Amino acid sequence: MANEEKINLLLTDIKSLEELVTSIRQAEIYPVSFFSKSFDLSQKILHQLHTLEEEQLEMLREQLKEHQGIINKIKDAEKALVVTESPVSELIQTDDFSPVQTLPEKHTPVFSETNTPKDKIFSEEKDKKEQPVPEEITGEDNHTAEVAEHPVQEKTTISLIEILEKKNLSDFRKAFSLNDRFRFRRELFKGDEALMNKVISELNNIDSLELSLEYLTGQFNWNQEEESVSDFIKLLEKRFL
Repeated sequence: MANEEKINLLLTDIKSLEELVTSIRQAEIYPVSFFSKSFDLSQKILHQLHTLEEEQLEMLREQLKEHQGIINKIKDAEKALVVTESPVSELIQTDDFSPVQTLPEKHTPVFSETNTPKDKIFSEEKDKKEQPVPEEITGEDNHTAEVAEHPVQEKTTISLIEILEKKNLSDFRKAFSLNDRFRFRRELFKGDEALMNKVISELNNIDSLELSLEYLTGQFNWNQEEESVSDFIKLLEKRFL
């Protein structure tokens, strides 16, 4: 019996059980035949399900056997291939094997006095020693070039640093680090951020150190000996160097 036919029979029995249960939905007292028919249909449905399960398990077992047979054939083929190959030790013992030929030892040629005169050898060595070294590869010239190059680099680096520093100090607002701003605001401007920004903006518009100091003297009664006042004045002096 095909699987499709078995499934159709199972659905028919399930539908019969459903109709039987539906017929007594409104009844207050269930007839005795209802229970017997329900049990019979339930047992029949369970038997059909169990039969389908056994057939599926048997089918899976057959597929596993086929797969295992294919795997065994592949392993047997690999073993046969390994057996047919000749081991390296047997190849070494065959008559056709030729040992590795060793290279002859390198001998230093001996020159006889008849072939190469001693005077000629000495003259060639003397010519090699007296051959001048090209000027472009001498150590003194390279050292001189390096020495001549460093001052230019140092001068260029210093000049760039000075330019950047002066550029920052030209705008007095950029002369302070973050720590400077916190310290000056706390110690010189009593924590007033708006007042400090106003003073820095006014100083930024003054063109000389003398006028800047006069402005500060007129606005504040700072003690020049205090460290924070001295640091603030030093940054102001750098702006006009």
